Amino acid sequence: MAPIKSKLTSKFILLISSIISVGFISLGIFFLHNQKVLLLSDAEELATALTTNLAANSVYGLITHDKKELKKLIDSLGHVRDIKFSWIEDNKGNILVYSGELSNKKIQKLHKKIEEYSKNFYMGNKLFLKNPIIIDNISNFSNLLISMSPVVEQPLPDKEALFFDTPIIKDQNFYLGKVVIGISLNRINKNLKYATIQSLFIIMTIAIISLFITILMLIMITRPLSKLKNATVQVMQGKIPDSVNVSTRDEIGELAEAFNKMIHQVLSSKKALELANRELEQVNLSLEEKVRERTEALRNTVAELTAARDEIEKAYHEMKLMHDAKTTFLRTASHELRTPLTAIKANLDYMYTYLRHNMSGEMQEIIEAARKNCKNMQKIVEDMLKIVRIDSNNLPLEVNTIKLKDIILQVISELKSLQKNRIISVDIPDDLELECDAAKIHDLCFNLLSNALKFTDDHGKIFIKGNVEKENVVFSIEDNGIGISSKDIVHIFEPFYQAHQSKQGTGLGLAIVNAIIQNHHGNIRVESNLGVGTKFTVKIPLKFRYEYI
Repeated sequence: MAPIKSKLTSKFILLISSIISVGFISLGIFFLHNQKVLLLSDAEELATALTTNLAANSVYGLITHDKKELKKLIDSLGHVRDIKFSWIEDNKGNILVYSGELSNKKIQKLHKKIEEYSKNFYMGNKLFLKNPIIIDNISNFSNLLISMSPVVEQPLPDKEALFFDTPIIKDQNFYLGKVVIGISLNRINKNLKYATIQSLFIIMTIAIISLFITILMLIMITRPLSKLKNATVQVMQGKIPDSVNVSTRDEIGELAEAFNKMIHQVLSSKKALELANRELEQVNLSLEEKVRERTEALRNTVAELTAARDEIEKAYHEMKLMHDAKTTFLRTASHELRTPLTAIKANLDYMYTYLRHNMSGEMQEIIEAARKNCKNMQKIVEDMLKIVRIDSNNLPLEVNTIKLKDIILQVISELKSLQKNRIISVDIPDDLELECDAAKIHDLCFNLLSNALKFTDDHGKIFIKGNVEKENVVFSIEDNGIGISSKDIVHIFEPFYQAHQSKQGTGLGLAIVNAIIQNHHGNIRVESNLGVGTKFTVKIPLKFRYEYI
């Protein structure tokens, strides 16, 4: 634990020391800066007051050129501490009187530099600036604070002005010269240096005390952490340590308390695990026996499943052969029947058209019945061919945009002979359009409506409705006919299945309907009750999805 403690302590000491150092150094710099500004401000105020007072008292001496009077004024400043020099000069820049410690050479040099700053005072005798100027940045005289002030004379009103009540120009001043005072900054710099030493001493003392307190606090923090670390190492080694005693009531105390609770829970968990392991061993022994028994049973089951699979494969193979045979039969039969049926129908149509007038009434009825049965046979052959195409997934589509209502009305017209007294109600918007194979949708509607007419009595009602729902066309054909039983509904879309054997038909119509809807990626729903009626609802997309062609 010692290396960890030393590392943690070093980090905290470095951090606290950095914070204390930065804080106190910043505070010391701020204090020294303010002290310097305050001392310089006091010196500038003193210099300004002295030059202002000296300038005001020098007016008479400069007007009369009384150097003795001016000398007395200069010498009166001798009791003021830190004054390095002073002089009074006339408006031509000639020094009239001087008092101070500087040599003539330095006086001349300084006088030349000050003249650069006093150019803004006047031009001739006209004064531009009345306030004193403070100069503290002259090269080679950095320890001096120089203040200079113009000496000005206010003009008195003449007799004519007084007699004629002429106004006096208040702001017209006459420049007589200037006074210059230099104050030494040595004492201020000495005070600042002393203050700096005191500040450093105070900062060092406080930093040492703070560092000592920080070390003590770190020892108080790391000691219980060391105990916790040792206990943690014992846990990692698989040992159960004693409780960690920490007397503090802070976060570390709470951590130690939590650690002790964790150790207690570990002990409880260990005992529970040992008990669970013993129970698990017993369960494992029991499971091994059960697994052996189950394995034997599974072997028998696998043998039975294998035999069942073989039987299913055999049945599937037989069904496939039957399906292939059916398809071959339908294809062959439809093609073989198509040619003779066409020839028979052509002969019957010829006899009906050209020889009917020479036949008896009975013969005409026979010819008419033969033509009708021939036409039914052709329909059966066409449906058989469609079923073959469906089984071979070969039902081509020609997609166009159509109006659904036009298709419905065309189908109703074609089935006019079956309608008789039945009422057909059509509720489809005139502008309802969709993309589809018009011929296939015609066959779909023809089969559904013909079924509705077949299984509805002569005075029945048929309702045809259609609308758009989201991106689909939904239309329904509903009748109040004899209905379909629930056991027949699940089979009505199978080829050759007939729910009502007494009615004429091939059992292929609804199979073809279902195939057409699937090819248009739609669906059909049947609702029916015996003696109540049947409703077929078709749903197909508005836009044809070509990927399903």
